[in-house]
Amino acid sequence: MEDLSKYFNKKVIIFCPHQDDEINIAGGIIPILLKNYCDVKIVYSTNGDYFCNKKYRYIESINSLKVLGVSKANVYFLGYPDCLSNDNTHLYMCNQKWVSKNGDKFTSAYKNNDYHYLRYKKHNVINKKNFINDIYDLIKFELPDILICVDFDSHADHRALSLSFEKAMGILLRQLNDYNPLVLKAFAYPTSYLGYSDFKRYILSETKFNREKFNYFELQNPYYNWDNRIRINSCKSSKRRLLLLNKTFRALMKHHSQFIVNKAYSIINADYVYFERFTDNLLLRAKVSTSSGVSSFLNDFMYFDLSNIMHGNAEEPVFDLGKTVFDDNDLLHEIHIELKYSCNIREVRIFQSVDCDCDIKKISIIVGNDKKEFSVRRENFCYVINNINLCEVNTFVIKIDDFIGSNLSLTEIEAFETVKNKSKYKNVYDNSQNISVSMLKKILIQFIFLIDDLTIFLCRAINKIVRCFRKRFDKT
Repeated sequence: MEDLSKYFNKKVIIFCPHQDDEINIAGGIIPILLKNYCDVKIVYSTNGDYFCNKKYRYIESINSLKVLGVSKANVYFLGYPDCLSNDNTHLYMCNQKWVSKNGDKFTSAYKNNDYHYLRYKKHNVINKKNFINDIYDLIKFELPDILICVDFDSHADHRALSLSFEKAMGILLRQLNDYNPLVLKAFAYPTSYLGYSDFKRYILSETKFNREKFNYFELQNPYYNWDNRIRINSCKSSKRRLLLLNKTFRALMKHHSQFIVNKAYSIINADYVYFERFTDNLLLRAKVSTSSGVSSFLNDFMYFDLSNIMHGNAEEPVFDLGKTVFDDNDLLHEIHIELKYSCNIREVRIFQSVDCDCDIKKISIIVGNDKKEFSVRRENFCYVINNINLCEVNTFVIKIDDFIGSNLSLTEIEAFETVKNKSKYKNVYDNSQNISVSMLKKILIQFIFLIDDLTIFLCRAINKIVRCFRKRFDKT
C-alpha cells in the first residue's frame, strides 16, 4: 500500500471531468493530502450544463469539496460544455468552433468563473485546441508537484480530458527541462462509480476492477497492467461504516443534481487505485526520427489517440490515431534518438499500437559502431527491456530486428535511467473472507447497514425533491 506521508507540503492538482468525479478518483485521499499540509486544487473540465443549470453544479461542487476540506479559492472551472457518450460529436473531435447542445460557442461557468475568463478577461472559443491549451496553461501556471487525472473511462468527457491532459503534459514536459512531477491516472467508473457494490461486507475490501461492457482489454486503458497499480489507503473518516459519519458519503450528498448517492456502496472502498505515468522519460526532451512513418508520436506522452471518442458504453473504441506506422518496404525499422544531454540508460519501453498484429521478438540498440541485441518481455502492448547498461550515451538507435506479422506500428517509446517495472502487487489478493468477525460485531454491522439503507433512501428522496423544485423554479 502506498504511503502518502512522504508527500508532505506538496502542490497537488486533481483534474476531474464532472462535478462529483473528485469523489470517484480522490475523495478518500484529499483529507490525507490536506493533513500533510499539501496545497490541493481541483480542476473541473466541464460546467455540467447538459441536464441542469450550471449554477447548481458549481454550488454543489463547492459544498462537496468544503466537506473534504478544499476551499472555494482552490477550485478551477475550465467551463467547457457537458456531453453524453451517446451524442454524435464532441469538442475533442472539432478543431474549429464547436457548438454545445445548449448553443454555447464559448467557455462559461457560473458568475463568469471559467479559468480562461478569470486569467485573460475573455471566454475561450470551444474546440479541441483551446481545451488542450487551457489545460496546458493552467498546469504551467501552477507547476504542481503531483497531478491526478481521470483516465480512459467509457464516458466521452472522461476520454476527452484524459487524452487532452496527456497531450498538454507532453508539450509542457518537452519545454521544461527540470519539471518531473508525479502523474497519477485514475479510473472513475470501473473502480468507483460503476465498480463492485462491496461496501456491505463485514470487512471493507480493497478496490477491484469491474470491466465495462464494451472494453475487450484487461483494463480500460490497454497499456496498463493491474499488477502495477498504485494503491493508496483511504482516510479513516472515509472508511466509516455508518454513512452519516463517513466523510466521502457526506461529500457526495452535496451533489443533489446527480445520482451519485445511489452508487455509495460502489464508490466507498478501502483504497484508491492509480497508474503512474512517468515524467522522467528521457525521450520526452529528445529528438526522435524514424526510418519511415511519422516519428513525432513516439515521444508525445500519449499511448494512443482516437478520432471518435463517442459511444463508449455501446461500442468498442477504435485506437486509430497517434501511432508511427512503418512502411511495408522499410527493411530497417529504426528509431534514431538524440538526447539533450548524456545519460545512463537502464530500461527501455516500446509501446505497440493496439491494432498492430505484430509480435516483436528481438531488438537491437546501436551506439556508434557498437550493436547489442536484447530479448524483450511483453506486458500487454508494451515491450520492456530492463537489462540495459548504457553509460553516458548521447545518441543511439533502436532497431526492431525480428518480429512476426506485418504493418509494424508503435505509439510511444520510453527510456529511463532507473528500472521502472516494479510489479508491486502481483500477489495481492482479497483475504477479507478469511478474517474472523465475532457474532456480536456481525449483528452490529448489519444494524448499521440498515441505517445506511435508510439514509440512502432519504437522500434519494431529498435529491428528487430538490431537482423538481429547481426545475420548477428555473421555469418561472
